[in-house]
Amino acid sequence: MGSDVNLEPSTGLARVYSYTVTRHANQPFVLAYVTLAEGPSMLTHLVGKDSEAWRIGDQVQVQFQATDGDYPIPVFAPHVQSASQELSA
Repeated sequence: MGSDVNLEPSTGLARVYSYTVTRHANQPFVLAYVTLAEGPSMLTHLVGKDSEAWRIGDQVQVQFQATDGDYPIPVFAPHVQSASQELSA
């Protein structure tokens, strides 16, 4: 890793690359790697549908979830596709 980091705008669209359902909490949660439409991948949580319903390749979109701290965290929910928004395969 280097210190040469740039912030770039993103569409917030991604595809699920890999995921696991974690059941060590009161309610299962889904930890996943998603590949952003722009190319990079990131580790995140998947939200918005049953933990057993997720599939590799699912299209998702970013949402920001409040935390106990100062900043919200990015999580990903199912993408609601409109005619004007399309995620390339």
